[in-house]
Amino acid sequence: MSVVPSPSGLDRTGHPSLRAAIHDALRIEILEGRLEPGNLLRIKDLQSRFGVSASVVREALCQLASRGLVLAEEQRGFRVAPVSAVDLEDVTRSRAELEEFTIRDAIANGDVEWESRLLAAFHKLVRLPKRSAAYASEHQAFHDLLVEPCRSEWMKRFRKTLQEHSDRYRRLATNHNDDGRDIDGEHRELMNAALDRDADRAALLISEHVRRTARILARHGLTTADRQPE
Repeated sequence: MSVVPSPSGLDRTGHPSLRAAIHDALRIEILEGRLEPGNLLRIKDLQSRFGVSASVVREALCQLASRGLVLAEEQRGFRVAPVSAVDLEDVTRSRAELEEFTIRDAIANGDVEWESRLLAAFHKLVRLPKRSAAYASEHQAFHDLLVEPCRSEWMKRFRKTLQEHSDRYRRLATNHNDDGRDIDGEHRELMNAALDRDADRAALLISEHVRRTARILARHGLTTADRQPE
């Protein structure tokens, strides 16, 4: 399936260039599942859609490829990256290890202001309706804040990439439910471990938190999203 040209409607607000705006527009569509795994991304279609040159589209697609969201295939152009149970397992294992490292370092280096902000972020999160756009945004903010004091910018950058891929799987498995999971309780335990400066417990909790999400996705809907390129 190729991308169907549509009116641009490209929002350049906050973007330094057309390339950045196109990159972000396509990135969001891939993460939200509007561009399905394996879809062809024809440069001519995207040129028509966004009203830009082929070189700008190609630059945006190459950047998405560097993030693992798009595949660049020799002689075949670009496709939305496929998904699979094997890849989900790999993403989950790698992300869990990075989450453990970053939360340990954050606990070792976080200050009182960080503790106060973490407590406030948790209280804000639990008051929002689940599955709302606001909750999704605050959920990510809470997890980012947990590891904010980590001194390794590289590790935090890799963590964000893996978090992004995990979120893509979550959105693709649209029919999943949480199997009675106490997500607020999990976040409360994570926060308390961080505030208590209990790095071992926090590392164990964050690893299980990430792995539990992946297990739920594997049970609910991933097989229907387990598609390879044509």
